[in-house]
Parts: sequence; structure tokens; C-alpha cells
Amino acid sequence: MQNLKKHSAEQLAKLQRAAEAATVAQQSAATELEFTRRDLRDELERAKTRSVNAPVTPRKNATTKTWGVSDGFEDVEMASSPTRGRTKQAGPIATVVAEPKILRTPTKNKRKRPTIDSPVMELEIQSEDVGTHTSNAGSRADDNSTMITNKAGPLADYLKIILNYRSARDRPASFDYLSNFALASKSSESIASRLLQCLALAGSSQNPLNLPVSFCQNVIVVWGECLKESCLEPISELVSLVLFTVQLNTVAIAPKIASTLLPIALNSCYEVAIPRFNHAGLGDPADASWKKFNDHIPCTQIMSLLYVVALGCATSEQSSGGAAGPIVEFWTELQLQFMLMWLNQKHPVADFCIGLRILCTSVFPSNIGPRDPQKSPEEVAHIIIERVSLPLVEGDRWQLAQEELYEVRILVLRTLATFATTLFGYRQLVESDWVVPRLVALLASSIDDLYAGTMRYVSPASRDDRRGSTLQILVDHTVFLLHTIVMNPLSHLGANVDTGEKLRGLSGLLAGVSHKYVLSLARLNYSEDLVSEETAELAHELLDLAVTPEEAAELSTFFDG
Repeated sequence: MQNLKKHSAEQLAKLQRAAEAATVAQQSAATELEFTRRDLRDELERAKTRSVNAPVTPRKNATTKTWGVSDGFEDVEMASSPTRGRTKQAGPIATVVAEPKILRTPTKNKRKRPTIDSPVMELEIQSEDVGTHTSNAGSRADDNSTMITNKAGPLADYLKIILNYRSARDRPASFDYLSNFALASKSSESIASRLLQCLALAGSSQNPLNLPVSFCQNVIVVWGECLKESCLEPISELVSLVLFTVQLNTVAIAPKIASTLLPIALNSCYEVAIPRFNHAGLGDPADASWKKFNDHIPCTQIMSLLYVVALGCATSEQSSGGAAGPIVEFWTELQLQFMLMWLNQKHPVADFCIGLRILCTSVFPSNIGPRDPQKSPEEVAHIIIERVSLPLVEGDRWQLAQEELYEVRILVLRTLATFATTLFGYRQLVESDWVVPRLVALLASSIDDLYAGTMRYVSPASRDDRRGSTLQILVDHTVFLLHTIVMNPLSHLGANVDTGEKLRGLSGLLAGVSHKYVLSLARLNYSEDLVSEETAELAHELLDLAVTPEEAAELSTFFDG
């Protein structure tokens, strides 16, 4: 019975491919017919408007001597009579006779190769010139024929690519793999046959994007059904199909599938993230059901898909009519709880870093992060900033190598700097009670590592020592962000951030940061070849604000001695 079902599915797939090929061939034939009609119409127009007395190429005089050599004008196809001129003396050189027309390669009415069989892709042109809006019927027909010619190719290309796609080199084709699975609610047809039916029914030559968009939406629906019915094995392949399709044309496809994708993607990640987040001990949960979810739900790949979709929504134009842009709708549907759960060190470091990159697309003039109806934008920003800045002083749970931890912290600093690109985000960084103390603690520990290293600044052009260059980049970013926050250019002149108040009375990992702040700035200010000149200058400006003239004199005496 299984063999019969598999055979039926294969036959259905072949019939669907044949139907698609026939559709493309029909479109190609219609296009060629339309061009032939246009050529005939143009030729008739030229024949009507041709002047009788117009200058033409002179014909040869029949009485003149025929040399039997083509002269480049008319009569070039006419061959000399085989009996004419035999009475004349034949020279040693044979007479040149024009090749009969029937033996030549035809130049008109040649059989044109179908577009789908051409070894080279057709030249893509715009179907409508910019600024040209004609309303006559003839121009519309021309535009339609051109549109069919331009868009039949991409449709056929996408079908070829997606039918032969495989998620990895050592894996079978995705459709071959998905043909082995069927949902319990629809056991009569495999997942592959359902997706093939979608490919056969979706798409239009007038809008080739309908096919990949409709295909992605159907794949996401099947993905949700697999999750609901606990058929987890196909999910990884389905996610890979969606991610691959979105990457083909991110800006055009991502906004149209975001609303369908987000609920399914979040629910899938919740199955893995919630047990891991609630697990009290180190490592991952030992529950067998959780391991099954973790093995078959690719959270890292799903987060990468969300990141690509967020980028596509961020770069798409805002819809007309005053509606919210795609990126605004994306962050309205993305839940705050999900982002806070994902920005936790219990998850793999790769997932945490992707979460930071996704968060960088949420910087708006009036808010940062997801839009929660239960909280004000300021409250959401405060929670997000506190969670993002935590790895600046913590990171032992990941058990990373020192260089890898430096890179993660550099990404955290860049995320915070992205928040500061708007007035709202910058104000939230200035008002935060955690950012400045954690930056100071990070600066102190990084300078300790610098003093324990080569004690030599490595310029960007000669950074061969990966450890030294990464650590120096970390120090540069820390000092720059700290200087940006403390100087507070948004306030009135002289109203800088009071670092003494922000660093006073802290405990735990932040204990003693007020003393570490002055010491770290002094070490940077009086160090030679430890950091770049720009970083040392910024540290000098911060040190002038942090100490009195008497304290500055004591520091100078101490470091000079």
C-alpha cells in the first residue's frame, strides 16, 4: 500500500511538472505570436507610407556584362544560367556562382528556441518606461506582451530551483525527503504532494512574485500543522525552504509573509526556549520530550529567518494611505516576552547574537523593541537595555574562550550604540541606571587584560594578533560609548551626566566601580602605545570631568613617578 501511494505521488508530481512545462510553452508561443503580429503590422504600415519617388538602390542594367560575381545589391540570390556564356572562351578560373537560396541558412521565419530551453537567460527589461503613462489600447497590448516575455523566465527559473533544492549537500532533495512524511489528519497525501499542488496552482505570468510568496505561505501553514500534530521531523526542511525562498528576493517577499510567519515561528521556538529558560541547573534539560523538540526544531535557523524577514521589512517602502510600514507591523506582532526570553544566557551564544541583530531593526523615533500595549515605550526600553547590557559584566555561563567573549561584548556595544542613533534611544541610555556602571566595569577588566598582554597598540592595518586587536576594539568601543553618554550633548552646556551618582553604592560585580572608573581613565590617559590616540583623548576628557585639579595633580605625580 505504501509503495502504491508513493508511486501515485510520483506520478502526480510528474503530471504537475508536465503541466507547468506546458503552461510555460504556451506562454512562450503566445509571446512569439504577438511579436509576429507586431512585425507584420509594422511592415504593413511601412508599405503604406512608402513614397513612390523615394530614392532607392539602382538596379543593374540587364544589357551590361554579367561577371557572375555578387555585387552586394539586389539579384544576389540569382544564380547564373548554366548554359549562358558557354560559347565564350573559358578561362582557367572557374566562374563564381551564387549559392542557391534553398541551400542557404534562412534568415527570416527561423524556428526560435523556447525561452525555457535557452542556455542563456533572456535580457530583462522594464515593461514600462519611467514617467510614461499612455492609455491607448495598442500600448497596453504591447506592455502586456512584454510583461509576459519578461516574467515567464523567472517563474520557470524559480520552479527549477525550488524543485531541485536541498538543504545540505549530503541530504536528498527537499521534495524527495518530504515525500516520506504525511500528517495524521491528511494521511492520504504526503507533505511533498501538498506543496507540489501549491506550485501547480499558484503564480501568474503577470506577477511572478505570487508564486514564491504563495509557496512560502503554504509551507508555513504546513509547518504549523506539523508542530500542532507533533510531526517534528519535516520542520527543519520546511524552515530551510522558506529561508531559501526569502533570500532570493528579501525586500519583495519578506513583508508579505511576516504576519503568517511570526506566530508559527514564535510558537516553535517557545517549545524549546521555555523549558530551557525554566531549567534551574547548568546545561540543557534532560527531559526526553524536550530533547525531541530540540533535535527537530532548528531555533537558530528560525531566528536567522526572522532576522532576514526583519531586514526585508525594514528596507521596504511604507504602504500608501497612511498605514504603518512593514517593520512597524513586524515589531507590533513580535512579543516582548519572546525577546526577553531569547536575550538570556541560558540559550546558545549564537541564538543570543542573532537576537541582538534582530533587535537592531527595532530602533524607532519613539520606541525601542517590541510594542507592548501593557507597557509604555520608556518601560520597554528600560527592560531591553538592562537585558542587553548584562553580558558586559557576565558571560561565564556560556563558557566561551576569551576572544569569543570579546566578540560577543563588541556586538552588545554596537547594539547599544544603535539605540543611541535616535533621540529617544539616546535619552534612555543616559537615564539608565545600569549602562554606565556596566561600561565602567567592562573597561576596568579590559584594561587589566591589555596590561597583561603585549602592551603595544596594533593599528587596524597591521592587526595580525587576533587577541590584541579584538581586545583593543573592545576598549575603543567602550570608551567611545561611555564618552557619548557622559558628555550628553542633548543637555544644556555643562550639564553632563553625573557619573559619581550613577557609580555610588553598587555591590556585587559592580562593587568599587567608582574607584575603577578614575583608575581606568588614568591608565588610558598615561599609557603609551596601549590604545589609539583618539581613545586616549576621549579618556582624557572623561578624566577631566571625573577628578578635581588637586586629584589630577596627584594622579600625574603617581603615573609620572
